[in-house]
Amino acid sequence: MLLLLPGDPLVVRTLSSDFVFIRRTRWIMAICGAFLLAGHAHAAVPCAISIDPIWQEADGLRGKLENDPFAAAFGTFVSDIKNNDGEFQQWRVDAEHYRDKVCTPYRKSVEAHGNRIKIFVSKGCSQPKISDPGLYAWCLEEHAWLISEAQKLEARETSEVNPKFDRLNQRGQVLLAKERQAVTRAKEMLDPYNLENTFRLYAFAVRKNVLAGVLTSCEALAQMSDALGPRTGWQYGRHLAVMGTVLAPTSNPLVYGAHPRSVVFTAGGFRRRYVGPPGSERDNQVRHAVGYLMMGAEFGATGAAWGTYWEDRFKKRWHGQVPEEHDYLLGVAAGEIGRDLKTHVLSVEELGRRIRAVLCGT
Repeated sequence: MLLLLPGDPLVVRTLSSDFVFIRRTRWIMAICGAFLLAGHAHAAVPCAISIDPIWQEADGLRGKLENDPFAAAFGTFVSDIKNNDGEFQQWRVDAEHYRDKVCTPYRKSVEAHGNRIKIFVSKGCSQPKISDPGLYAWCLEEHAWLISEAQKLEARETSEVNPKFDRLNQRGQVLLAKERQAVTRAKEMLDPYNLENTFRLYAFAVRKNVLAGVLTSCEALAQMSDALGPRTGWQYGRHLAVMGTVLAPTSNPLVYGAHPRSVVFTAGGFRRRYVGPPGSERDNQVRHAVGYLMMGAEFGATGAAWGTYWEDRFKKRWHGQVPEEHDYLLGVAAGEIGRDLKTHVLSVEELGRRIRAVLCGT
């Protein structure tokens, strides 16, 4: 608005109405509060990237999974963390590019604009009336620049700064959610209270090797015992209980409370005397051995021998069936190993070696 007062040698002008817009542009001072991080903003530092600690936690968990006795069963969980880390590294590159090439330059432009607004105000351009023609001319020119620059900054915010931030932040949120899920699953695998489930996963992984011909079932039993030992603290009661739950089916009357999702093996690799006649190689002698390991530890070698005599000799004859001498002999041998565990003649750490020496072979 321009006012000329006739008869007065002093030209009096005011920019008060036009300056309403300049005052409105003070919002621009806070625009570059955009900041990035892996899922959570750190509002204290504009344009900065703050990394959520979950990435370090995930990396530590990955190392534990890779070095765990059940590592063969944790491939999926390790891969999830590795894949997430690859995506995160790319996200970080993109976020740093946004910070350096988009957000920081924009913030500097906003700060420069804000500083010129301060100068504009400090020189008196915001007062209702400006009596100095030179100052008026400068204020008018600066006023036009400030308006134009504010419009440019607003356009940059709308077309570039905010959209790029939103896309990066959305990617970061999705990636963080995936990493949190991966961390939760990794912790579940390492949780000692989740031992039965993790051992079951491991047993399935070992079974794949048996089906592929890499291992025999008897060697698999020994290997599973070796891997389970550190997880059970080498305590024979807990050790046999977990083995029984996972490896012995509910139909086995010697194993109480067995899990219905038991992992099934065969008679492969057991000594000939513990395997039935041709055609019975697919019998689950791992189940049989585990059942009598448990019975020997509970009732001694004599109790195990009576149990297998009743099941595999007497009952078979009673029902007019051929006694299963191989099962009887395996029950006796496994019962003796279970007794030695209970009496501490044999440690859990040595159990795998005893299985190989006594039960496996030709």
